[in-house]
Amino acid sequence: MEANIPIKKALSYGIDEFKKRAGYLISVLLVYHIIILGLGWGLKLFDGLTHSILYLVTQVISVILMLGLIYIALAIYNKKETTINDLFRQTEQLGQAIILYIIISLIIIGGFILLIVPGIIWGIKYSQAFYLLVDKKLDWKEALTKSGEITMNKKWGLLGYYIIMTLVNVLGMLAFGVGLLVSIPVTMLASVFIYKHLVGNVTTESGAPAIEGTVK
Repeated sequence: MEANIPIKKALSYGIDEFKKRAGYLISVLLVYHIIILGLGWGLKLFDGLTHSILYLVTQVISVILMLGLIYIALAIYNKKETTINDLFRQTEQLGQAIILYIIISLIIIGGFILLIVPGIIWGIKYSQAFYLLVDKKLDWKEALTKSGEITMNKKWGLLGYYIIMTLVNVLGMLAFGVGLLVSIPVTMLASVFIYKHLVGNVTTESGAPAIEGTVK
């Protein structure tokens, strides 16, 4: 039986937490995008071997920043203090994260080659792998396996969630792009709520975390 995904609760959580620290989250997002855009612009200045080497460097930096965003969102959920510097500090799992990034990319690309649908299914199946890697300090194999386990029988619900979050960000983009400064942090926080729901550690109505689930 397909399990329900608490989309409304996740979105409400994202909105509430954004309101509490809007300035901080917008600052994090701006720093992230300035770096990403700067790296992209810098690549255009080079070609040949230099361009290829710098491209690999930018990909590594992008992975570090992605891990930083996940860490910050998890820290907010766990009611821990966090700063913009946390965006750059998540290097402990970098090697595992790079392998995981490559493996998931190949899996999804292969799935899309096989008539798109398998790519969507596999993308959802492994959508929680990076959260598990950062939160539980798993290696890339364990993260893939656990992600498959916690998303089992939940793919339709997760598909609905990702469609709605995409529409939220589209609305943010339509608001002259400025709305993305709100919609991206909200959906980022909502995604952590979904992750915690899947591992069995959802925040209660009182705001206190529930008892840890089966994923250790």
